[in-house]
Amino acid sequence: MRGSACHTFRQRTEQVLVVCQGRAVRIGGAGATVFLNMDATIYDVPVDAAAPNNVHAMALALVGFNKRVLEVGCAAGHMTRAFASQSNTVVGIEIDAVAAERAALTAERVVIADLDVTDLADAVDNPRGDDRFDVVTFGDVLEHLRNPLAVLRSARAVLKAEGFVVISVPNVAHADVRLALVEGRWEYRQFGLMDCTHIRFFTRESLRRLVREAGFHVTDVDRVLRPAFGTEIGV
Repeated sequence: MRGSACHTFRQRTEQVLVVCQGRAVRIGGAGATVFLNMDATIYDVPVDAAAPNNVHAMALALVGFNKRVLEVGCAAGHMTRAFASQSNTVVGIEIDAVAAERAALTAERVVIADLDVTDLADAVDNPRGDDRFDVVTFGDVLEHLRNPLAVLRSARAVLKAEGFVVISVPNVAHADVRLALVEGRWEYRQFGLMDCTHIRFFTRESLRRLVREAGFHVTDVDRVLRPAFGTEIGV
């Protein structure tokens, strides 16, 4: 764990990235998003690898260079292009067919699949197991899935022995969410901490627990920080 672990620090954390390890397999944390009944192209934003306090930059640093990457929830390819710019080969999984078509302009290939009904390893369609990945990324993805635990467990089947997984999720324990609850408000929005497509919610500790239940353990954590009263929630 890097940085302070004090209560105030946790409250101010907007987003959590983790790198985890399981058995002989190294695992890690970030990527793009799986969307339900929503235009995934709205998340097609510029990515700056040098940006401070930024989830995309953190993910790029964790993934590194010259790797074979499975990007779960690649959306329209904003992170796909960034990963490729670091000499990575990228295979994407995306539920939105229109967004997938755009991401496929950069990716080696993009699989259109709903991971709520299709096993991740089956979606990749690698029956011989000879095409494994150095990294699997879940960037703001797990909160959109009905069974994120099953999807994480399935990721093990497509990783190389020394592979790792990178995960990022919004932090529902942010001070602004708590303050809104004190006011009796739980209001969904088009993006951000309370994105209307979120069906699962995580704190740093509940994400750690999910990772352990999937058979991994966290090896590194980074945080994107937003101060109280500094998010889109508007408290």
